[in-house]
This record gives sequence, C-alpha cells and structure tokens, in this order.
Amino acid sequence: MERSDIHKTIQYLKRNGLGATVQAVFERLEENGEEYVFASPDPATLAKQREKTWENPHLFSILVPAYETEPAFLISLLESVADQTYPHWELILADAGSSGSVKETLDTFLASHDSVTEKIFYVHLPSNDGISMNTNAAAEYAKGDYICLLDHDDLLTPDALYENAVAIEEGDYDLLYSDEDKWDGTKYLQPNFKQNFNYDLILSNNYICHFLVMKSRLFKSLRERKEYDGAQDYDLILRAIASLEDLYGKHYEEKIYHIDQVLYHWRCYSGSTAENPASKSYAYEAGKRAVQDYLDEKKISAKVVDTAHLGFYRVEYPGEIFDHRSDVGVIGGNLYEGGKVVSGVLQADGTCPDAGKKKGFSGRNNIGSVCRNVDYVDLNGALVKPELAEALDIDVFECSNRPYRTEDSLRLCERIRELGFRIVWDPRFSKKNMKMK
Repeated sequence: MERSDIHKTIQYLKRNGLGATVQAVFERLEENGEEYVFASPDPATLAKQREKTWENPHLFSILVPAYETEPAFLISLLESVADQTYPHWELILADAGSSGSVKETLDTFLASHDSVTEKIFYVHLPSNDGISMNTNAAAEYAKGDYICLLDHDDLLTPDALYENAVAIEEGDYDLLYSDEDKWDGTKYLQPNFKQNFNYDLILSNNYICHFLVMKSRLFKSLRERKEYDGAQDYDLILRAIASLEDLYGKHYEEKIYHIDQVLYHWRCYSGSTAENPASKSYAYEAGKRAVQDYLDEKKISAKVVDTAHLGFYRVEYPGEIFDHRSDVGVIGGNLYEGGKVVSGVLQADGTCPDAGKKKGFSGRNNIGSVCRNVDYVDLNGALVKPELAEALDIDVFECSNRPYRTEDSLRLCERIRELGFRIVWDPRFSKKNMKMK
C-alpha cells in the first residue's frame, strides 16, 4: 500500500469507523488487483487522423489557468496539446503567478515548437483571483466555437480534440465529456470509465469531471463562480444542465454526449487532489453547496448531505421522491440474503451485476454508494409511482413472496422508460419499510 493510500485510509477511518473501513480496504485491494494498461492509438491511426479533411471545422479554445506551475508539468501539458491530431485549436494560458516562471517555461517550449507559436496565447493576469475568475479571464480571449477546460498540470491524449470534433460533427452537442485516468509520472492508474448522462448520478457526484468541452456561447452565458472555487466545474455543469433544459425542454439530454474513451490524464502527486482528496476538503463543501443551489433553483424540496466518501453526496427528500420529482417512475434498491446482494440493479439479460457483494459495498469509483439512474431494477425490491403502478397493473405493496419474475421486471421497466420516466436505484432504499432508511 502506498503512502497516499495509507493517508486516505486513516482519514476514512476517522470519518466512518472500523467496520466500514475494513470493507472499503478489501474492495480497493480487489480493484487494485485488476490490471489497467492505457492504450494510446497506434501511430497509423494517429497519422490517419491528422490527414482527415474537415469541411466545417470547429475551433476549440483550451483554457489553462496557471499559477506557479511546476515547469516540467507545464512542458508536458504543452506537448500534449501540441501533439493533437486535430489541428483547429488555440490555447489560452492565463498566468496568475508573479515569479515569471510560467512565461519562461512557455518561451522555452516555443523555442523548439515554432509550429504552434500562433496557436498559444499568453496572458498575464494582474492578480490571482482564484481558479474560477482566472478561468473566466482566459475565456475573454477565446475565439473558438467550443471551450475546453484543462488543468495546468494535466495531460490530453493526442486524439482528445479529434474525438470531440468527430462527435460534434455527427451530433452538434452542447456539452461533451470523456473517460479519464490518473498519471503519477511513471504509470497510468485508476481509470474512470463513466456512464452516459445520468441525472441522479450527477446530483450525487461530479462524475463528468474531465475532459469537459462546452459550446462557447453556453460557457460564456454561465461563467464560473468564485464562491464555488474547488468545485467550480461541478457548479458549471449543473447550471449548464439547467440551461440546456430551459433551451431544449425534455430533449435536453440529447445535447450532452459521453465519449467512452480515455482522453484525459489527471496528474497525481503529493498534495494534488487526485493523489490526496482530503488536501482540498473545501472543494467538497463547495460541491455540496453547488448541488443544493441547483435543487433550490429548480424548486426541488430536498437537502444535500455528505456520504462516507469525500465528494459523494446524498439528496434527501422529505417523504417520498415521487412527491418532489415528476420525472421519477420507479425507485428501487437491493435485495439481500445472508448479508449479500441477490438482486437489485438488473442488466438487459436479467442478471444482477452486484450479486454476491456484501451489504454496504461501495463499488468501483463508489458507484454502489450513491443514487443513480438505471435501465432495469428488480421490481420485488422497488416502489413504482402510484399512477404508473395502476396504469400498468403493478402491485406496489406486495413484496413478501417476490411475485415478479425477472422477465416481468425487465418488461415493465422498459415500458416505464418508454413513457419518459426515470428509474432510480438507491443503495439505502428498502421496499420492506416503504421508505428510504
């Protein structure tokens, strides 16, 4: 176990106690035993991408707010941008430092990369006003159709912009995000293979995170807010979702696209949030406030509370969720025997991916510890919106003898989603008690 893992474990123990910590450690050891190898596109594929002709190319404006960035880290970032196979980009480097190190590093880089000199714009900010205001200052110089957010010590894969450009060419999306992993300077680790847009999951955690790409007009209409520094991107995403819903109505989710490919390497080192989440605990408080602010703006009566995991939240509704969310058709949880999951979330083939896991499991990237939308859930452990239950002839109260066969649950969940309702899986939901424990 590495030093950072020991530190995280100690902090988790202080917050959650010995029992939960032991279970969490065993889960992480099991995950760490799974080998991960990042596979960059081969040279032939990258060469083919560079040769592509773009009829109506979109210009990407990459915003990099910098503050006394480690020169080696900044050089690596600049190299990762210069190596992009998609040629239509600009990088705005907004330097809030006072030492002159960022400018010196940039000049050193450009001395050997004159082909991108006209694509990189350096701006020295008069003061360091925080990540949000510094990002907004960089956006003032952006000429692109899309804004891309890149932290000053992270890296893009060479096909990052290309994959976004292809997606936009096919779907004209307003907000795009991709999978990511972490880079410790010697190896890639902890991949985050994300879900497609998942409303209840984004209310639980900023799983979208990196690599965030957004239409410039949307970004500039919202801007980042200083009072949410540390969780400024989370706040931005939530407000963008609200804005897209206002603009496109019930079809707004079609304007959000997930590229299921690792395009972003989040650098982790001692003191970084990636390496030590507790190093920026204020960011998680800001994240909680961002979700609460979103709910308040949407007039959804609920309270946001912390979970056992930093940066993961729970939305608690007074009474049943159906009283506050007209979009929810089903809420369900796990069914247990002998302290282990036997059913709950179902896949299209009727199997439960969590079967055999101990009660209280967190899962990879803590996905099992928070509410999220799913396609199917075992209706024997679920509660259906009363109006829907009546219309579909579902007995919402019978649960003792498990009347629903797996095929019944699959068929009815399919029908419920076709009618436009979400299915929410809640790790704390208990149909037996007809409430969320």
